[in-house]
Amino acid sequence: MAAHAVALDEYRADFSPTLWDADKRIKQMVFSGAHADVGGGYPENGLSQVTLQWMVDELMSLGLLVDYDRFLSLRPDPAATAHIPWKDLAYLHHERNFNGMTGHCSVSLREKAGPVRPDPDPKETAVPYKPGNVPRDICTDPGRKLCANCRFS
Repeated sequence: MAAHAVALDEYRADFSPTLWDADKRIKQMVFSGAHADVGGGYPENGLSQVTLQWMVDELMSLGLLVDYDRFLSLRPDPAATAHIPWKDLAYLHHERNFNGMTGHCSVSLREKAGPVRPDPDPKETAVPYKPGNVPRDICTDPGRKLCANCRFS
C-alpha cells in the first residue's frame, strides 16, 4: 500500500505533483494548503498535522503497529493558518486540476470554517476558503476509517 498526500493550494511550477497511476494499492488524497502546509515544515502546523493524522490512521488500518500515544498530542486543524510561499515571486501561477482524485474531508471542513488566515503575514486578513479546484469527491463517510477528521465532520 502507498499513500500520497497532494497539496490543493500549491501553485509554484517547481512543486507540480507527480500523480500516480490509479491502483487499488495506492491512496492519493488532496489536502488544503501549499506544499509544506501539507507535508510539514512551518511553525504553524495545524494543516500538516491533518496530513500526518491521515497517514497514521492509514498505517493502523493496515494492521501496522503504531505507538499511537506518540501521536496523541497532534492537533490537526483544517482551519489553521496556511501559507502563500509564492506571493513575492514574479511569475504567474495556476490552479491545478484534481478531477478524478479524492479530497480529504478537512478540505470541506476548512471551507465551512468561515474566514481563515491564508498566510501568517500580519498584512493578510482572514478570508473565506473557496478554492476553485476542489476535487469532486471528498471523503465524507464517517463510518469509514479513511481519516480521523471524518469522525468529527
